[in-house]
Amino acid sequence: MRYVVAYDIASDAHRAAAADFLLGWGDRVQYSIFEVDVNARELETLISALDPHVRPPADRLRVWRLCAACQRATHAIGGAPVGERELAWIV
Repeated sequence: MRYVVAYDIASDAHRAAAADFLLGWGDRVQYSIFEVDVNARELETLISALDPHVRPPADRLRVWRLCAACQRATHAIGGAPVGERELAWIV
């Protein structure tokens, strides 16, 4: 399932750590917005790993699920196209 992960984190160190972590999970579509393709268990892992970097009330993290119909109805102008992540096997 595809999700949009967006954050607003005040601390430079925490913001950089969150971005570095998310780069391993998905595609950066804006400075603090990523699209990730994960299953339910991976989503829990992702949120748990980001939790220490988000310090409410100043910081915020939001995750939205994009159903197939929502993905087809999404429009983008500019930037590289976000595609399906390809699975690679190294033998």
